[in-house]
Amino acid sequence: MLSESTKSINSLHFIGIAGSGMCPLAVIAKSRGFKVSGSDLGSGRNHILLKKMGITLYQDHKAQNAMAADALVISTAIKDNNPELQWAQKNNIPVYHRSELLAELATPYHLITVAGTHGKTTTAAMLAYLLDIHKQDPMVVVGGHMHHFDASWHIGSGKYFIAEADESDGSFLSYRPATGVLNNIDKDHLDHYGDFRQVKKAFNQYLCNITSDGSAIISTDDKHSLEAFHTFHGKKISYGGSESSDFRVSSLKTEGKYVKFSLEHQSKAFQCKLKSIGVHNVANALAAVVTAYSIGLPIQKSLDALKHFPGVARRLSIISESPSLKIIDDYAHNPGKISASIQAVGEAFPDHDVFVIFEPHRFSRLDTMYNEFIHSFTKASQVYVTPIFSAGEEPNDRYNPGSIATDIERASSVDSFPYVSEEQVLNSISQGKQNKLVVLTVGAGDSSKIAFSIKRCSIANQENKLTEGAPAQPEAKKTE
Repeated sequence: MLSESTKSINSLHFIGIAGSGMCPLAVIAKSRGFKVSGSDLGSGRNHILLKKMGITLYQDHKAQNAMAADALVISTAIKDNNPELQWAQKNNIPVYHRSELLAELATPYHLITVAGTHGKTTTAAMLAYLLDIHKQDPMVVVGGHMHHFDASWHIGSGKYFIAEADESDGSFLSYRPATGVLNNIDKDHLDHYGDFRQVKKAFNQYLCNITSDGSAIISTDDKHSLEAFHTFHGKKISYGGSESSDFRVSSLKTEGKYVKFSLEHQSKAFQCKLKSIGVHNVANALAAVVTAYSIGLPIQKSLDALKHFPGVARRLSIISESPSLKIIDDYAHNPGKISASIQAVGEAFPDHDVFVIFEPHRFSRLDTMYNEFIHSFTKASQVYVTPIFSAGEEPNDRYNPGSIATDIERASSVDSFPYVSEEQVLNSISQGKQNKLVVLTVGAGDSSKIAFSIKRCSIANQENKLTEGAPAQPEAKKTE
């Protein structure tokens, strides 16, 4: 059940039930004995899964869809004019934000939340993987598809509940974690917060929401999270590259798709070979290992396990790989993530040029961080800009692929073009002088579809070349 005040609630209706943030909660609610229904206009893997679980799924939005429910669950994406939401409000039916429901579902558990502008999903997935390796069988809800669990959630029988705490709309302040992780604080979501000062204030409040007997795990690698560390007066553990960190990382070395490093703690040194592209993932791994340690799990066993961490979908995922061409897809959609992804790919494959296909995400994000965006591509060899993925926002004539490409070329000193087609990129590859190349797609919308489409086109072109180059077969002799 939910809280003491909502014990009469037996059925929940989710608006947008198949979304990445809603689907895991619907599945967990179903496992906890709630009758679950939902509406969603889309189609795909989550729709199929929900139906297989016996969850009633409507592919439209009508008031009658919600009439059998005791309460509704929504996300920030649901607009006020949604007919199901309007019906609930008119009839005094309780409406919960997804973060409120998650907080309620996590009540019986030791809640571990992972927050920060960058690395939340990967850190939470790494931590979930480690706790599973340590036989803790945690409950898990994250914002990406974890390959280890083949889902963005896991329904465990242990005492820990791991949740990614998304700051984008401020709803992460609904949580009261027993362990709160803070990876970093950077400029983003200014459409919600107004200015960076309010972003920092929200993260400080997130730390203050940790239970009185709980603990904070905080990175000291960027100045803003370091400030938060010093401001927070509860039980805390620091990690990072600083000499003063409780857990200090050193001796970083990139070896292709692995990163080696040392972890120093209380005069002891531990070694790790992390199966992840990019040194920025060392910070994510460090946060996961330190958090696991804070609940009593051994450091070296955790570090050893990360050599086999299978990763998260769309986090520098290798879609296709050959000696001359690699296609990699990443969810990066703000300036810091984009520049880190490009740098990571360049370090992993130093003898390759990097062609970036950039899908801008949200007009509001361009409005608030345009200058940062256009300076994010300095380590790329070429950039292709797709149409903006609006994520439901009203279009803005101020931005288009051509003007953004022009501004990127000026600011980042890299050849940039409006993206036209997969063949455009492949023709540029074939006509260029590059012997080895990485095509990197970045964006939080449909950019991964482009990565897979380029893979298909590349394979088809290779097959055509082989066919064209094959010797002609002699005609079979005719027989009477």
